[in-house]
Amino acid sequence: MSQQDPNQVQIPTAGPQYPQQPVQGPPPGWQPPKKKTHKFRNFVVFPFVGLIALIVVISAAAGGGGGANTASTKADTKTSAPAVQPKASAKPANKAPATTEAPKVTEAPKATQAPAEVKCTGNRNDPCEIKLGVAYTVGKHTMQKGWKLKTEEFLGTKLIGTLANSSDDTSTAFFTVKFLKGSAVVANFQCSSSELEPKQTEDIECINMSDVSKSLKPGAYNKITAEADF
Repeated sequence: MSQQDPNQVQIPTAGPQYPQQPVQGPPPGWQPPKKKTHKFRNFVVFPFVGLIALIVVISAAAGGGGGANTASTKADTKTSAPAVQPKASAKPANKAPATTEAPKVTEAPKATQAPAEVKCTGNRNDPCEIKLGVAYTVGKHTMQKGWKLKTEEFLGTKLIGTLANSSDDTSTAFFTVKFLKGSAVVANFQCSSSELEPKQTEDIECINMSDVSKSLKPGAYNKITAEADF
């Protein structure tokens, strides 16, 4: 039940003995009691409320910045994908092949070079084996390198070359060059020169005395000899 203020005047309004009358206000000169003012409470409460509001604002600002940093961190996390480490191959390493010995190299037989010059040291009419085109010396004269056979129509084969006097005296050359097939003479060339001073040279032609009209082809002989006549 609600308590009534003892200072409030109660005017009965109900009942048969009380006719309905207009409600009257407080008597003249009546004033409500004054409320006490708490000065100390107002002095403490307002600064405290302001401090709480300031803390709330700072917290909200810090929370907003933290949210931005968090969002940035999340965006960076989404953008930069983690590096994918290559998987190690499970296959075993191939073994190095066994060392095989290098094949032995068979050296080709060295070719026998023809001598630069053949010197016939025997006496006159003593055959000395020579090679076509290789320089040779018979007696006092030397047929220089490059001598050869020359075949002419209707004249057969001739032996041509350059002859030099290899002695210290004036001398005339007379010698024979034979081409043989086994023991058979297939060509017999008579060679001669004019009188030559020491170290003088002369181009000569030797005539085939066996068969002038017959040409001498490679393979028709297997040996060549030279011998001085005088």
